[in-house]
Amino acid sequence: MQRKRATPQLRTARVRSRLIEIAGESAIAVVRAMDGSALPDTTISARANVRLGETRATLNRLHWPHSVVSYKRTKDPKTNWDVYCWSLNPRALKQL
Repeated sequence: MQRKRATPQLRTARVRSRLIEIAGESAIAVVRAMDGSALPDTTISARANVRLGETRATLNRLHWPHSVVSYKRTKDPKTNWDVYCWSLNPRALKQL
């Protein structure tokens, strides 16, 4: 079984503590769940094992004003609901 590599930016205690300061304890799990591709919040929530509402709140706190994550909004053609796909911004994560 292959081990999942840790997000390189999370190796430093400074970045981890800053993430917790900005977005709470769940921020570490949420950032780890984002594997470099754009993912919907439901997938991030399942991977991080964090409630969906808490995941969304964490993503929003990381997005504004720090831009650690960004999103792209699309419409689901079947339900006509908005779907938000979130991606990690490594440069902003390094600058924390």
